[in-house]
Amino acid sequence: MIDWFFKQATEALHHGLWLPACTSFLNGIETSLRVTLKLKSTVNVQQSVPVLVDLDGTSVMSNALMRKAKQEGMPIELLSFPAEKNMLAKIDAGKKPEADIVRLRNSLCHGNILEFIMSVKVGSPDPIRIFTPGNCCGLALLLSALSKKWTVGLHQYWIDNNLTSC
Repeated sequence: MIDWFFKQATEALHHGLWLPACTSFLNGIETSLRVTLKLKSTVNVQQSVPVLVDLDGTSVMSNALMRKAKQEGMPIELLSFPAEKNMLAKIDAGKKPEADIVRLRNSLCHGNILEFIMSVKVGSPDPIRIFTPGNCCGLALLLSALSKKWTVGLHQYWIDNNLTSC
């Protein structure tokens, strides 16, 4: 189940579909966190991993979800953006400020694109503000690299914690 988000994101990336690539990478990261936490709690209680994982009642992407993942020993530092120096402090602080991965997931998946709007001067004294999916190209490439590191680290976490692939 988790793999499909990353596969679809990569396909979107290769076809220049920047916005779907970004949202699929972000949803893959979120789903992998949620599924892993659910599996970890299941294995701790009943010693067997369910075939299907019901995510009803589990937290969605937030600093609190990231904090819980950190407490369970998941390698969430791999989800820190290159310019983000204080992700773990943000997660420990509470709801605000949000870790960059949380903020971007919530912004893009809820349609809040303000930070991706560009100002362009086109013959008038006042710039025109525009959004095109191409404005997310750099983010899509960054999320691709981040997702690769994340899946490698998460795979090792699954091995170390006797979880099996969904």
